[in-house]
Amino acid sequence: SSVVTTTTTVSDVVAAPAANDSLQVTITQSPTFPLQGDLVTLHITIMNPTATDANNLELRDELPTGMKLIDVVAADSGNVTQDLTENLREVYSASWPVLEAGATVTVTVTLQIDTDLPDGTVLDNLAFAGGSDVTGNTAGLSIGMPPTDLPDFQ
Repeated sequence: SSVVTTTTTVSDVVAAPAANDSLQVTITQSPTFPLQGDLVTLHITIMNPTATDANNLELRDELPTGMKLIDVVAADSGNVTQDLTENLREVYSASWPVLEAGATVTVTVTLQIDTDLPDGTVLDNLAFAGGSDVTGNTAGLSIGMPPTDLPDFQ
């Protein structure tokens, strides 16, 4: 009988990127189905699942036309600023000196939907969270006004 010996040398092994290598951003809204003129509350959660602290963390959100900013509250002593873009769209940001590895922070935003927004309009909103030393991420939501025509179930 013969014995076969195989030797494998592995050099330069590259690990696949971890699933949790960037900030995680989620947005939920209340109420689920708002109408024109309604107040909408956005609950934004930023989680740092990485092993690295996110220094100079900032959440930034430029609101679409059709939404008016009423209030922004950033938990854990976050600093909130509000401004207008050159296109006169409202933008807010919340910032913290650091979001430690494994930590979570929240922002609560109150908006009002324009009263004269036409039926069938869809408002798309994106928020971005980023910081130094970690990869940023975006979350978004769409809010649809009632349809222009009711469905015909025949």
